[in-house]
Amino acid sequence: RKGAALLSMCGGRPGSAFTPGAAYEKSPEAEAGCCARVFFTWPNPIFVRGNAKVEGAKGEKVNYHLDEKDMFPLLPTDQADHLVSEFEKQYAENAKKMDANAVYTTLKNMYWGDFLILGVIKFFNSSLQFAPSILLNIFLENLELQTDGIAGNDPPEWQAYVLGLGLFLALSLRTLTENAYFHNGTRLAFRVRSALTTSIYRKSLRLSPAARQGTKEGSIVQLMNVDAERFNQVVPQLHVIWDGIYQILGYMTLLTVYIGASSFAGLGTMLLLIPVNVIIHGRLTKLRGSITTLTDARVHATNEALQGVRAIKLYGWERAFESNVAGIRSKELEKVSAAAHMNAWATTFMQSAPIIVGVVTLITYAAVSPVFRLSTVFTALTILTQLRFPLMFYPMILMLTSAASVSLGRMERFMAAPEVGADARSRSPSLHGEPSAAKDDAELASAQPAAAAD
Repeated sequence: RKGAALLSMCGGRPGSAFTPGAAYEKSPEAEAGCCARVFFTWPNPIFVRGNAKVEGAKGEKVNYHLDEKDMFPLLPTDQADHLVSEFEKQYAENAKKMDANAVYTTLKNMYWGDFLILGVIKFFNSSLQFAPSILLNIFLENLELQTDGIAGNDPPEWQAYVLGLGLFLALSLRTLTENAYFHNGTRLAFRVRSALTTSIYRKSLRLSPAARQGTKEGSIVQLMNVDAERFNQVVPQLHVIWDGIYQILGYMTLLTVYIGASSFAGLGTMLLLIPVNVIIHGRLTKLRGSITTLTDARVHATNEALQGVRAIKLYGWERAFESNVAGIRSKELEKVSAAAHMNAWATTFMQSAPIIVGVVTLITYAAVSPVFRLSTVFTALTILTQLRFPLMFYPMILMLTSAASVSLGRMERFMAAPEVGADARSRSPSLHGEPSAAKDDAELASAQPAAAAD
């Protein structure tokens, strides 16, 4: 019993023998133990299937080819029906309270617990990022003591093994927490995107005639594809907003401890580069907003032409409509080209900024420090290498967050649009098979002459 319990905790329940063509009834993740979740051993059955040999048409052994039925089914909490029903239920409650940000409030109420756990994992992961630099500095200082030739300065031999073990554990824990963070963050983003996409589609079916007339079909497609996808991109990275500052302050503190006031030269360089970064990403955000507007206009014009293609052919308006769509597309391509060039500048800037900061910091340290120690230089280089990641990705996350904020505003306005009345929906024959309003009117009209005759 103890062995079975240990096996269940570490790897989940043992799977049944592999049968070609047999589909999974449920995901192994549902019964996976804590170790299987931490080390991601629960997906192993898929790899076993992919590596299996089956009997071919001529009796020979051939590789088994995975297909859709070999995929694990989604957990109940990840299925779109569950996600959208919960979202619409809570959204309706918030909308009744006249909440102007009902979509945001609904997402916050549904996922704040998962988001908080994600933040705790991110904090531990970022805290572990500092350990390798500290352990490396201690290891190099001990190495310097062994090679300085002074008797009695040699550190105990066991310290090297302890430092090596500590470095191994720090890197292993950092990897495990990083994998856990991105796995749970991606799952959370998937849930948010599924709930939003399905809710927007259902809302488009309930729009009132007035709201439908004022809503372009291209904008609905844009909401479902582009705006919902932005949440899929930004949700796993939202914690970087505070974590980026935490990492930058932590690495700058370590630099100050190891190289002293020279670290402030790097800090000053970073502060000087921030306005340039803000200008570049500000222009990039404006260009992307213009692209979105032009894309909506192009999709609307294309749909309009397709819906009225008979009239266009009858009156010979092909060239006029073609010219209209081509003109919008030409303006859109100009903005896309400008955005691509600006994005290239932004990427170049993000790649070069950490290098510039490192060069300025080490030049300043070489100028003011009388001793250029191996342990200090290599530790500083390691810290600067780690520092480049928050410096590179922090502006990108701010840009994604800004774009997601714009998308959220568009969703709020769309979800708040008036709907067809509940009475009209309940009388629709396509929904419930009940008599339509037109049929009721016909029956009333036929009854009026009989009443007059009486």
